[in-house]
Amino acid sequence: MTDPVSNRHIWSEKIKGYWHSPALRVSILVFTISRVILSVWMWGVRQVFDKPIMPHPLLRPYLSAVIETNPWIEPWQRWDAIHYQVIADFGYQANDTLLFTPPLFPILIKLFDFFTNMGSLVAGILVSNLSFLLSLIVLYHIVVEETGSHPLATRSLIYLVSFPTAFFFMAGYTESLYLLTAELSLLLFLRRKWAISGLCGAAAALTRLTGILLIAPLGYAAWQEARRSKLWQPWIAPILTLVGGGIFSLYIGLALDKSIWAPWIIQTIRFRGGVCLPGWNLIMAFQNIFAGSYQLADLFDVSFLLLFIASTPWIIRRLPPVYGVYQIAYLLLYLSRISNIQPLLSTARYVLVLFPAFITFSHWGQTPRINRLFLYTFWLGLLLLSGQFALWGWVG
Repeated sequence: MTDPVSNRHIWSEKIKGYWHSPALRVSILVFTISRVILSVWMWGVRQVFDKPIMPHPLLRPYLSAVIETNPWIEPWQRWDAIHYQVIADFGYQANDTLLFTPPLFPILIKLFDFFTNMGSLVAGILVSNLSFLLSLIVLYHIVVEETGSHPLATRSLIYLVSFPTAFFFMAGYTESLYLLTAELSLLLFLRRKWAISGLCGAAAALTRLTGILLIAPLGYAAWQEARRSKLWQPWIAPILTLVGGGIFSLYIGLALDKSIWAPWIIQTIRFRGGVCLPGWNLIMAFQNIFAGSYQLADLFDVSFLLLFIASTPWIIRRLPPVYGVYQIAYLLLYLSRISNIQPLLSTARYVLVLFPAFITFSHWGQTPRINRLFLYTFWLGLLLLSGQFALWGWVG
């Protein structure tokens, strides 16, 4: 018979072990410092530029959401965060333009709002922040498992929270939840937990339309594993991911009586663009820059895309192939979409989820001069772009 006292002692030791884990302690510290700095900074920006913000259907689209008045929360009620808020409050029927996003994030917002009763905007911020903290912990484990270096893991986390568009992780956006589910899916596959990996992949596909791209790294890894071990179980991961991606389309077709392609069509309309030959959008962006017809966001889009492209060879050489395929699949996506507004529209935000690149940056940052270059330029960009975001500026 099991001794209850012994069981309590075992669980107590496990909890102490988790608490003393470097992954947990470093993640909480890095997250808390960045969260406090950004909260105070964005509140301060709104206090300095304390002008009334009036709704506008294009420049400040609040849709049917209640306008937030709390000065600490109000700077985070911007752009897509409002879309997720409206879906959680009123459903997809509130506006046809809301079909661009799958339901997992709004469902979690609704769930958090039910338990906290603090409103859907705050609930969305809570979901994002909790997801981001967990994603930092997972990233720490990934780096340590693949490099054996705790300093590299710590620096990877610091670079991630310092990246110029990292404030999207703390806003009511899907970036955090997607990053968490994608990290878990790839990590768990490598740990041979294929069913759970597939469930996380399905969750990623139910968080963002582009989450379906996880079938590329998972499918490649499953093929490699099945060829080596002669097992069929690895295929569970990409299959479940594909099923997750299909659930939203079936819901759109059966419950809302719309085309199963409606989410993709709406997304294309929102960005006023389509598909191009890989790299053509980058060429067009350079042409705009050289012609002088560009915005500050264009410079960030081009610079960040080139930086992440440059990180790819190291990922291919030093990390398991599943991470390299993940990086390449999403880079090809970003290089194959083009907008009539800005050729690389929102790329500065989309590259956030390419977490293997931050391991590369951490490796480069072992040189003190490069480390300082990353930190100074990242934080300068972070303060600039988050300040613009707080003032309803479009930064991705």
